[in-house]
Amino acid sequence: MFAASGGGVLVSAANPLPVTGTISSTPSSGTLTDRSGTITAGGTAQTLAASNSSRKYLLIENQDSAESLWINFTTAAVTSQPSIELQPGATFVMDSAFVSTELVSVIAATTGHKFAAKEG
Repeated sequence: MFAASGGGVLVSAANPLPVTGTISSTPSSGTLTDRSGTITAGGTAQTLAASNSSRKYLLIENQDSAESLWINFTTAAVTSQPSIELQPGATFVMDSAFVSTELVSVIAATTGHKFAAKEG
């Protein structure tokens, strides 16, 4: 429940704000850049995507069935905090609410570890 000071209107479930008109949402569209690949040197962080001030979408999927993939922004990924762990088969998505424009780094223990990534 919210109340406005200075003689305002009390807004609650019993006294909602009136809404007129139509509310609609138009999804954005664009082209995806494929950033998929493999870990080139196990145990060593590599850049998945450079910083990109126009990035509006980011998807990363760990395609390994047995090993975690770790991601980080701005600085090199490590296999612990503060990097983000993607367990086998997990997907990480950034879209309309917030998308980091920073460099994206990944790391996994094994050379050849597969990941899928799309940037838009």
